[in-house]
Amino acid sequence: MNFFADDIKIVKKYFNSIGFDFDEEFRFDVFKEFIYSAAGMFKDLDTTIYNQELVAKFNTIRFLSERYNDFEQRTNYAQRVYTKDFLLAQEGYVAEKHQFELLKSELQMLITKEQSLTSRREIMERQFIDEANLISDKAAFEHELKKVRREQVDTIHMIGNHKHELDERFITLKTFEDQHREEFLKYFNEIKEKLTYQFTQALNYFGYDFNESLFRNSERSSSIQSFKKEAGIQGDINLCKYVEYYLRNVIPEALSDKGHKERLLIAKNYCDRVGKK
Repeated sequence: MNFFADDIKIVKKYFNSIGFDFDEEFRFDVFKEFIYSAAGMFKDLDTTIYNQELVAKFNTIRFLSERYNDFEQRTNYAQRVYTKDFLLAQEGYVAEKHQFELLKSELQMLITKEQSLTSRREIMERQFIDEANLISDKAAFEHELKKVRREQVDTIHMIGNHKHELDERFITLKTFEDQHREEFLKYFNEIKEKLTYQFTQALNYFGYDFNESLFRNSERSSSIQSFKKEAGIQGDINLCKYVEYYLRNVIPEALSDKGHKERLLIAKNYCDRVGKK
């Protein structure tokens, strides 16, 4: 399906590059804000830790994260994708839909015409009764009135035919939509689930890889070592020790956000497990 073409290219490249040397319990979606926070802080303390390799790793997770966010937003509404992407890619359906819309426009014009003819006929009928003595050529006037009546009847007949044809085309379109909807949604959700897994696994791997490189590089920085000492961080600094530092300094207002609080608890539990290994 063309809708997923770009996503498939991306995950194929990055998912196939995943190695086995990373903690599979690590979740990038949980640690993303802590990694970005630490990366920004360390950059402010010492820009020299950002060598070409570390910058490339950061660009990778930023690119993957942006593309995954875009993927999630685009795939949240499968019915919209079905309507705007799948159905509009079916030539027969599009042709039928085009004829349906043309008929709708024609019907609206016929209804407007019939309303105008009704108004004209009623005016002429009142004039023929109330102002008969003012009509110089009654035969010609009566002939014109009959002509208007015939045109109105013909228009009403055409309106009926258009409505009937519209109903038939509507049924044809709806039947096509209903027949393919279930099959499409099943296929769509299967592809979405597979790509979601591959995106998240790629983000977990490359996020973990960047995280390890970031904290490893930070150990060589005297400025970051000074920060570590001032922050009371013992031993080599790593993501979990940074999370501990963050928790000690987090402001109460930050915990009012339910999602943020939940990620903090998951991060803490992960670090507790890691510390016990």
